[in-house]
Amino acid sequence: HTWWARFFRRLKFVIIDEAHSYRGVFGSHVANLLRRLRRICASYGADPVFIGASATSSEPGVSFGRLIGAEAVAVTEDCSPHGSTTVAFWEPQLTELKGENGARERRTVVAETADLLAHLVASQVRTIAFIKSRRGA
Repeated sequence: HTWWARFFRRLKFVIIDEAHSYRGVFGSHVANLLRRLRRICASYGADPVFIGASATSSEPGVSFGRLIGAEAVAVTEDCSPHGSTTVAFWEPQLTELKGENGARERRTVVAETADLLAHLVASQVRTIAFIKSRRGA
């Protein structure tokens, strides 16, 4: 790594996105790499800040600290300015189709979301929708 000495000496930040996904065997390999990176940087006199991003970690400070092998401080509040937000829960309408035990079925979530999203976009409403699968998206 002596060829990279200048890089390691000047390294200020290491950003790890989706930090919650580094678990199990793969996570332990990533943890070893990050700890080695910290040791190499320290040997060149650098002390980079490790920043982990995760929207779904239940204990971000603890899990990220384990990943990088150092104490981590969780930043869990968003203090940035932003406009108002409206969250809506939508239940698709019942159709004439019959399901199990003759119960009426609802319109599919994919079809309902596609129509709803198209109407909102056409009305120039800033919108985001979530769906479980890439195929559905």
